[in-house]
Amino acid sequence: MESIEQINILDMDWDVLFLLDACRYDYFESIYTSLYKGNLRKIRSFGNSTQTWHQSNFKGRDCSNIVYVTPIVNFDRWMKDYNFHKIIRSWKTSWDEKYGTVLPESTTKIALDTIGKYPDKRIIIHYMQPHIPYIGVAPKRKPRMPNEIDKGTKKPFGKTLRHNISKKLGQMYFRNDIQWKIMKHIGECSYVGDIYNEGGWDLIRHFYKETLLFTLIEIKEIISRYDSKKFVITADHGERLGEKGLFGHSQKRMDAVIRELPWFEVSEINETTSRKL
Repeated sequence: MESIEQINILDMDWDVLFLLDACRYDYFESIYTSLYKGNLRKIRSFGNSTQTWHQSNFKGRDCSNIVYVTPIVNFDRWMKDYNFHKIIRSWKTSWDEKYGTVLPESTTKIALDTIGKYPDKRIIIHYMQPHIPYIGVAPKRKPRMPNEIDKGTKKPFGKTLRHNISKKLGQMYFRNDIQWKIMKHIGECSYVGDIYNEGGWDLIRHFYKETLLFTLIEIKEIISRYDSKKFVITADHGERLGEKGLFGHSQKRMDAVIRELPWFEVSEINETTSRKL
C-alpha cells in the first residue's frame, strides 16, 4: 500500500499558497504539465471538509505572519480564535449572484492586490474552484446569497429539516429513484442533478476538469507577475465524481478521491496555454 504523507502547511516552505477547494490529485496531475513545471507530490487530507482542513492546520499555531484571502462565508465562525495578520473576505466584495460563489477571475484580482500590499507576509489565496458551481454552468435555480448561507441564527424548521436530510444522505446518490426525487429539491444537489440529467457523470467530470483548468490558468497569471516568490498549489480535500454512484465529499467514508491531494511546488510556467481540454 502506498504511504502518503500528511503535512501541516505552516511547516512547509512557501511565500504564496493557492488553496483549491475540492481538488483531486488525479485530475490535477492530468492537467498541470500544460501550464507549469515543478515538483508534484501526493499528500493526504485531514478530512472531508474545508473546516477540518482549517482547524487541523491552524489550531494552536502562530498565524500572525499570514494574510488569508477567503471566499468561505463561514470562515469567521470556523476560525474566530485564530490570529491571522489579516483576513480578506473575498465573498463580501466579489460574490457573483448568478453563480452563487466567488469566481476565479475575481479571486485573481484580489490576490494580485494583496500580494502587492503585503510583500513581507505569507499569503494564502483560497479559490473556491473546482468546487461547484462549475464555470460556464450557471445554476438554473437562484443561488443562495451569503446572508442565506450562514446567518449564525436558528433556521426555520423546514429549512433545518432539508439541511439535515441533505447532510445525512450525502450530496448525491443516483442509484435510487425515490431518493433522487427527494434530493433534487435540496440545495446544491439540484444543481448537480441538472447537469447529470443532461449528460450523466461524463458531463459532470468534464465541467469539473474544465473548471480546474480555468482556475489554474488564473493562478498562472499571478505567478507570471511575481516570479521571485515561492508558490505552492494544494487542496483542502478531494471530490467524488461518480465513484460508487456518489458525488461530493460530505460522506463519512473517505476513499482515495477524497484523501489524495496535490502538493505542487511551482518552478516555472509554460508560456503558451490552451483553454481547451
